[in-house]
Amino acid sequence: MTPPQLSAEELELLHELINIAFGRAVADLQHLIDIFVVLRPPEADLFDAHRVRALLEEHIARFGDTAFIEQPFYGDFRGKGLLVLPGGAGRDLISILDPEYDGTAPSKVLEEETLLEVGNILIGACIGQLSELLDTHSTYAPPRVIHLTPEEGIREEDLFTNGSFSLVLRTSFEFEHRNVEGFLLLISESTTFTWLREALALALERLFG
Repeated sequence: MTPPQLSAEELELLHELINIAFGRAVADLQHLIDIFVVLRPPEADLFDAHRVRALLEEHIARFGDTAFIEQPFYGDFRGKGLLVLPGGAGRDLISILDPEYDGTAPSKVLEEETLLEVGNILIGACIGQLSELLDTHSTYAPPRVIHLTPEEGIREEDLFTNGSFSLVLRTSFEFEHRNVEGFLLLISESTTFTWLREALALALERLFG
């Protein structure tokens, strides 16, 4: 199956819009938690399900237990956001969000709620900003947390429709002076490519006339 293609001009513009959207999302998070977040330059790739699975399994092999915060989004631009964090990130994020946290072992419920809160902020802000830049809007399903270990496999059908190609937008980040780092994927299925090309053409016209 031949993947859909974007022109060099379309990819360049998409990279710029992603950079703006992710930067604004991180600014929203920094405003909430009052701590500097180091954001690395975003990337955009066309991946099939096998390549996304390999990317995620590489992360699991590196970090061991891994938490995935998944949130589907719908509209002209549709797909799912995946925030990928080390399995123990929940406790570290609690200490970031709550300066009075004393380091005692938090309940699983509190860890899950913290992961969901951070995931909802980052994914929602990124999708919202990118949708705004593309002159559309998106709605969201509730996020969920999935925990995986190196012994567990990732099923391709859990990522997107088998055989389809997806536009994968990704960036990595870390919280300054904290042992928390991860990356964010925005996975949009190939069914949105016709709309995306039209939206990028309009964005080019708005930006450059």
